[in-house]
Amino acid sequence: MPSLDDVYRKFGFAAEAAQLLETELGNGLFVAGAVDADLIDNPDPIKAREIWEFVNRQTLGQLLKSLNRGPLVFGAITYGSNCRCFQESMLITAVYSTTC
Repeated sequence: MPSLDDVYRKFGFAAEAAQLLETELGNGLFVAGAVDADLIDNPDPIKAREIWEFVNRQTLGQLLKSLNRGPLVFGAITYGSNCRCFQESMLITAVYSTTC
């Protein structure tokens, strides 16, 4: 039977993995929003902050639901062209991470 220390250790591993997934997902959604808003070629700190604040307010579950809803909506602006590609790359990353 596993000890309490083993249970806490496994919980720590799972919590860290969830935090890393949330961070990667948030970073990817921020990049997708920045590319769709053309912030790479035309920097706009106000738009960038709006995107960052939207992504930063979301929980892991809300971020995952954002991917399943299709286009992401930040305020009155819709960002969608990069979502499908990002969703597929996150799936590949998640599968690769759990099999290694």
